[in-house]
Amino acid sequence: AQAAKEINAPYIDLHELIQRKYDEIGKAKVDYLYMPDPDVAAKTGGRPEGLHTGWNGAVVNAERVVSGIEALKGVPLASYLNSRGKAIPVAPAECVAVNAAPDSKPATPDKPAAAK
Repeated sequence: AQAAKEINAPYIDLHELIQRKYDEIGKAKVDYLYMPDPDVAAKTGGRPEGLHTGWNGAVVNAERVVSGIEALKGVPLASYLNSRGKAIPVAPAECVAVNAAPDSKPATPDKPAAAK
């Protein structure tokens, strides 16, 4: 968040958005979203590895990204979402930040944001 603020870049708190979704659906359903690993399952009694999501987990996480994009007011990226993307509920405002000063342009790698 700090780096995005320093260069006037939009920011989506993806960690927070995913955590909220996981809290909403509960541990049993979250476990289902992760890839089973035979070696880990043998050591943990069949539980998934807990690091890499499978397809269903990737969809849940991608939906959080889309919800954040939709919440970024004044950022035109949301206009490119298809009907499925537009049907995803918008993220809470406290999970995103536009960070651009009214008269500033986002920084680029070769041109950092002006100091304030």
